[in-house]
Amino acid sequence: MRANQNLVLLACATCVLITVAYLFWKQNWTDSKMQLLGKTNFLASESLPAKPNRLTASKLHLIRNKGLTAEESLPTLSDVEMIKNCPPYNELRNVDFTNPSLQHRLCQETPAYQLVRGKFPLCELNRNLPQQMYTIVRQGSPVANVTRAMGGPLMPIFTFGKEDMISAHMLKHNDWESSSIRTMLNLLQKLPKNSATFLDIGSNLGIYSLQARELGYPVVAIDANIRTLVRLQMSAKRLKLLDDKLRLFWGFISDDVAVKRISYNADDFGCHAGSGSVGLADWKRQVTKLIEDTIPVTTVKADELRAHIGTKNVVVKMDIESGEHLFMKTGERLFRELNIMALQMEFWRKVGQRPQSSKHYEFVTHFMTSRNFSLLSMGSFQVQKIATFNEWDGLWVRNDFVAQVARKG
Repeated sequence: MRANQNLVLLACATCVLITVAYLFWKQNWTDSKMQLLGKTNFLASESLPAKPNRLTASKLHLIRNKGLTAEESLPTLSDVEMIKNCPPYNELRNVDFTNPSLQHRLCQETPAYQLVRGKFPLCELNRNLPQQMYTIVRQGSPVANVTRAMGGPLMPIFTFGKEDMISAHMLKHNDWESSSIRTMLNLLQKLPKNSATFLDIGSNLGIYSLQARELGYPVVAIDANIRTLVRLQMSAKRLKLLDDKLRLFWGFISDDVAVKRISYNADDFGCHAGSGSVGLADWKRQVTKLIEDTIPVTTVKADELRAHIGTKNVVVKMDIESGEHLFMKTGERLFRELNIMALQMEFWRKVGQRPQSSKHYEFVTHFMTSRNFSLLSMGSFQVQKIATFNEWDGLWVRNDFVAQVARKG
């Protein structure tokens, strides 16, 4: 009898041990599965770290691709900080751009934020973004009727509104850099339309790109702020210029592989939507608080634009707020394989200081002069002495092109 009782107790103990072992195994399996799912999906309520320069490659690589149907609304973030005087930041601040349901709708080929062989492919903006995105952006886009640099009726441009410095100038004065645009378009017109591309690095609202395209030249434009590209695209549609010769790319030109963010000024200085306000405020006064954008943007090397330029000759306008050296550092193939005939750029950052004070002054000047470029004044079209040049914008012209464009003093 006692032997039977011992067998029953042993059997019960064995069952308990098996049950405990099973529960322990199940919990570990569940934890592992949840950890994997956490690496596979960005939840709609999950915001990125407060100040990230990078997202882990493994997390981005494992993002799943799902479709976004016409009935679905844009995936949203929660508890995102507003900026008092910056509508361009606030208009899409709740949209979760890293959500799998949206990623494949942003770019024409590879989904946004997806690593391919260790880098982020260049994102050509999809011409059919979710309709809700257009609706949101259009609500904050008063139209400025801007002077065409080469004459003709005023050009309607979708802007960010009066809080943005560039947009405010367009809305008030019906103009933006018309003299500089005229200079670049005159240069462009010295080259046959089938032989030259206008390359717009830091396109902003696209006032250069749109007018170059109106002249019949192919245009390749890139900007780190998707809001400016959406407006550029809307303006192009309105002007009937959105065709296969107007290529719009979304990316941050850099020499690393990372996901970065634009920084916006959160104090009373206002909002400069092209770059955040950092580049402008740097010489105005010290910014007391910066808020990083809710929309991450992937980095791209300038050479990746080469595959999308179908002509041998190229005229470049560049305005990327202190990142010019990165365009040159990552664009050696562009300069080697193409005829970069002219390049407009901001020559230094701070008013009242010599150009040598710019951090990357020596690299930029050596890069250009070693490739047989001369520096011209945007105003006088005369060749300048680099060491004493004191204008905000400069024009680098290839030496074998100088004779066609420069004016003698």
